[in-house]
Amino acid sequence: MKTIFSYWISFFILFFGTVYLGYSLSIPTDNIIITLLVLYYVFQGFSLYRGFRRNHNWFVSSVIVQAMFAVASPLYFSNFWDPTYEYVTGTWFDNTDSLVPCQLCWWARIMMFPILPLMIFYAFTKARPILWYVFLVTIPGIFLELFHYILQKPQIIGRDFIDNPFWCTAANPCAAVDVDYFGIFTIPFLCFMAFVFIHIVTGFLLFSKKVVNRAKKI
Repeated sequence: MKTIFSYWISFFILFFGTVYLGYSLSIPTDNIIITLLVLYYVFQGFSLYRGFRRNHNWFVSSVIVQAMFAVASPLYFSNFWDPTYEYVTGTWFDNTDSLVPCQLCWWARIMMFPILPLMIFYAFTKARPILWYVFLVTIPGIFLELFHYILQKPQIIGRDFIDNPFWCTAANPCAAVDVDYFGIFTIPFLCFMAFVFIHIVTGFLLFSKKVVNRAKKI
């Protein structure tokens, strides 16, 4: 566990060091965002590789870090306008330009937020019912965020507009695109990716014979 902890500490040092240097050197925001995404997925990829080769706790740590970003960063949904931009500029929790979450964002939070404390609890107890909860709750989360993304970008299914049966208001429409990196990465899309990642990794923890057998030996 000390090796895993040190590994992710080094990641956070590199991550926030990149943010600090980018801001200090006035590097374009898009370049910093690309660097952060590459850095994140390289570390996650290596963590999953170590999970297959050595210890299932690497899988657990990957889920915890992903949930941590989704909940605490907050990269995927925020009360504070564009969260990644605020990472880069160092203006966290400046509510002068606050972004109020829509109804669908709140439902995504309800499903995402319990995952972090539950996975930390699982890391110490290895209680498999926790994995089943996380695995199952990410399924509606995936479909919710996919629908939310289609609301924002209906052209991906060949439509100009689709009806929203949920409780979004005209003042805070769920179809509004408040964050849009490179014309692809909106907040619902990033949250969709988080749910998919957590679903796949917890699936390995539940169903991979190789991973499950190593977990039993610990």
